[in-house]
Amino acid sequence: SDWWGTHDTSALDAGLDVEMPGPPRHLGPAVASGIADGTVQAESLERAVSALELLAERVGALSGHSQAIAAERSVDDPADRALMRRAAVQSMVLLRNDRSVLPIGRGSSIAVCGPNAANTAIMGGGSAWFVPHRRTDVLGALHSRLDGVTHHRGVPAPSALPALRSPDGFTVEHFAAPEPNGQPVLVERSLTSRLFWMGAPAPGLAESGTSVRLTADLVAESAGSHEFGLVTGATGWLALNGTLLLDNRRTREPGRAFFGLGSAEQRVRVELAAGEEFRIEAVTTPLEGLPVGGLAIGHAEPEEQDPVASAVAAATDADVAVVVVGGNDEWETEGHDRAGFELPGGQPELVRAVCASNRNTVVVVNCGSPVDLSCARDAAAVLLCWYPGQEGGDAVADVLLGDADPAGRLPSTWGRRQSDWPSDPFFPGDGEEVDYGEGFDLGYRGFDRLGVEPAFCFGHGLGFADFDWTDARTDRQRIDTGELLAGGFLEASVTLTNTSNRTGSEVVQCYLSPTGGCAVREDRPPQHLAGFQKVELAPGETTRVSIPLDMVAFRRWESGWVLPSGDWTVRLSASSRDHRFELPLRTI
Repeated sequence: SDWWGTHDTSALDAGLDVEMPGPPRHLGPAVASGIADGTVQAESLERAVSALELLAERVGALSGHSQAIAAERSVDDPADRALMRRAAVQSMVLLRNDRSVLPIGRGSSIAVCGPNAANTAIMGGGSAWFVPHRRTDVLGALHSRLDGVTHHRGVPAPSALPALRSPDGFTVEHFAAPEPNGQPVLVERSLTSRLFWMGAPAPGLAESGTSVRLTADLVAESAGSHEFGLVTGATGWLALNGTLLLDNRRTREPGRAFFGLGSAEQRVRVELAAGEEFRIEAVTTPLEGLPVGGLAIGHAEPEEQDPVASAVAAATDADVAVVVVGGNDEWETEGHDRAGFELPGGQPELVRAVCASNRNTVVVVNCGSPVDLSCARDAAAVLLCWYPGQEGGDAVADVLLGDADPAGRLPSTWGRRQSDWPSDPFFPGDGEEVDYGEGFDLGYRGFDRLGVEPAFCFGHGLGFADFDWTDARTDRQRIDTGELLAGGFLEASVTLTNTSNRTGSEVVQCYLSPTGGCAVREDRPPQHLAGFQKVELAPGETTRVSIPLDMVAFRRWESGWVLPSGDWTVRLSASSRDHRFELPLRTI
């Protein structure tokens, strides 16, 4: 089942084998009771067990050779770090680079601002969230490599406060009682102030009637009003130097954290002097019947009198301004839908103000799905880094400074406004009913068929290298559908040459467009991606790129798979709107 998607033991009779995430509440012991009183069929249990035995046999669990049954462990390998860093660079999409403002020269002064500069979001929420070995951020990565980097946040982070950070980590104690009294049953170290678990909080403890305490000794980096936040999976409290600051044990408002099962964030401000030592302590007590537990401590440094004005002043005096904006694991998570298309908080206003003050403004977009980038219309460069993982800060700095070439291409179409998407009229639906009325008009297909000009089209992405495309052709101009059914294919190919003085990547995309006489339904999109190939070339290097077009590239579902005969245009393209060559083809 989906997580907590099982609501009755009779689901076993309906064909369910496994209740997730466990421990089971409606299967497990409840099945034995159901068989005893006749509400569950014994044959259903036998079928489910047989299915699980088959799975165990296939993965080697019965023979003891399966990695799945090995003890879970965490390995922080430098080779893995390097791989994650390269993967992050390979995924980044350079959407714009006017006047070649990127890469940034090493001698340039750089003003960095935006809520995600010092708190770069490395992952989304819900099932996308995990505890990393470490975190890197864009500001820290730039500071470590360059002099002349200034920082003003500009606007606060969206939704929940950023996680409290501790250079030495946090102590986590588990107690077998609702309050943290006596000796803890288990003591652990955590790199993060965000804890989360399903079922029991630790081995040997019950799911409820226990407590978890997180503590750390910290030093305030700056003087002023520090803001602290508390989110719990059940109930809990937060204290500073022994003084209770936040407490939701009596009044717990529901929130969106922890799959929508956590509490709403409580916040409080505390005056601290620069260099002042303080002890943070937070406790949560799991609730009976709640399938998850968790604890999250947020923290924000004191704000300036006019943070946007300070960011603009710094940007005005710098050679280059870098604005890092986006979301985080609270704003983009599986527990709820986004409320709108715009960047949250005051981020659009910050971007517009900085762009107006410095013509060499680079906007780094740190999010996982399309957002309204009309505020960055005057930016010299726009870099989409997504949620880039634990090495993301260094990976972004690699691209900004030209140590690596951004190699990603957009896997989705980014509209200018929310109404650009053909799905918009059907969202969010009527009550609990959602009509997926856009039909075939998903993504770029709908934008193409309806003639809507996107902000950034599917497949778009720039790099720092330049390429010549020459000698495009197909190895034949007609092919029999019978040959395709028998496993045959044709090839579309083009020659690429890197004409620049640096190594770079290019992605050759092949789109098929039905033309006159092709037996394709009228509601089909005017083109579709049939294949692509990514290549990396050194300066002056030339290669031939070939893309095979087989049965899958042509077939359509019309109450069964069919291969339409007729005329096609084969497009070899740099994106869904940038067609470099168009070649004729006929299927017969």
